[in-house]
Amino acid sequence: MLASQAAISLENARLYHEATHDPLTSLANRNLLYQTFEKAVKRSLQDDKLMAIIFLDLDYFKKINDSLGHEVGDKLLLYFSEKIKSCIKKYDLAVRLGGDEFVILLDRLEDTTFIKTVVSHIYSIFEKPANIWGHQLSISMSMGVSLCPIDAMDIHNLLKLADIALYRAKENGRNNCQFYTTSLSQAIQDKHIEETDLKEALAKKQFVLYYQPIIGANTNKVTSFEALIRWEHPERGCLAAKEFIPLAEKNGLIIPLGEWAIRAACEQIRRWQNHGLNLIPIAVNISGEQFKKSSVSQLLNSVLEEYDLDTKYLQIEITESIFIEQSEAVLTDIKAIEGMGIQIILDDFGMGYSSLSYLKHFSPSKLKIDQSFLNNIFSNDYDKNLISAIITLAHNLKLEVIVEGVETKMQLDFLQTQLVSSLQGYYVSFPLDEKACTRLLEHDGILTLPEENNLLN
Repeated sequence: MLASQAAISLENARLYHEATHDPLTSLANRNLLYQTFEKAVKRSLQDDKLMAIIFLDLDYFKKINDSLGHEVGDKLLLYFSEKIKSCIKKYDLAVRLGGDEFVILLDRLEDTTFIKTVVSHIYSIFEKPANIWGHQLSISMSMGVSLCPIDAMDIHNLLKLADIALYRAKENGRNNCQFYTTSLSQAIQDKHIEETDLKEALAKKQFVLYYQPIIGANTNKVTSFEALIRWEHPERGCLAAKEFIPLAEKNGLIIPLGEWAIRAACEQIRRWQNHGLNLIPIAVNISGEQFKKSSVSQLLNSVLEEYDLDTKYLQIEITESIFIEQSEAVLTDIKAIEGMGIQIILDDFGMGYSSLSYLKHFSPSKLKIDQSFLNNIFSNDYDKNLISAIITLAHNLKLEVIVEGVETKMQLDFLQTQLVSSLQGYYVSFPLDEKACTRLLEHDGILTLPEENNLLN
């Protein structure tokens, strides 16, 4: 009988632990956070003490997860959770809400001094890179803080306000901590884009394509355009893709938005063709989420047939992160696109996936090297040698090389010595609207480059 009762007690304890703790890190989960807060808030109010919610978010965790894989990402989360626990007192609570989102509940505070001490301690213990399976990973994080009873009295609003402060921390360059203030709410609300706004923008045709010229490295002649989606927001003006594409990918709207971009690019090519202009290919960025959730090859085939266009006038850009999951369906889709004769450009080459094995599965026509490789080539020999090595690798694979982010004549001169195929960036040209591109095509696609770069002055 006693043994049976003990077994039941152990089973109940196990079930309770599962219900109140995160399975990966063994930190408290949202359920235990709510329970702990409800018990602690009454005591704090009676004793005239403060409570604090610190909302923590790992900066660029998605890039680490995408480039090194989920197993490394999980190990990093375990490492992070252990370090966080070491920064708090025994009656405080460390919580994993999910993904790379963590919360610390601080109890029995006289003032904000201890909060700042905890924040400072957290940043100090992550100054050294974390060694995760041989990868030296530098960890930075953004934090937002809300206070009870000053900012709110219930856990739901405290989390919401701490999240608003966290958003401001990210806006301020990440790797910093912000306390919630009432002035933040309106500022965030003014900038926050809701899912309904995106749906309405699609329905009201508020999106437009701009086209950034890509030139031959030694000719100044435009060889192609990259289509860049912009949202002509009725209140906030022209918004760049980075301000709304992440939300579209998260909620599935990237499918109709991606289809719109492909259709708009093909419609543009048809208009130029109808005007008798010499056509230049347009490259359209395709999100990895769109590949996962739809058949891109079928869409491309359908739209090209609708506008009666040769496949040589449409190119697509994809990033290395598409190959992380090595989905057979995605690889089949990419091979089908190749089979149609559409050129595939591998964008942000060297920035994401750590393996080159995906190049065995398909043969991109071009590699596009990210701007970050250019930034320090005149002050750091390592960076100069690195970009030279990437270009040499591409040449050995018989791939054309596009370098984006060219902003100075010195960068252009250096890249010309490296025998790259094409260049793109503000020194070459800012993104142009349809009218400016039409004028450019009417003048045989020849750009006049400045002798000196004054764009950043």
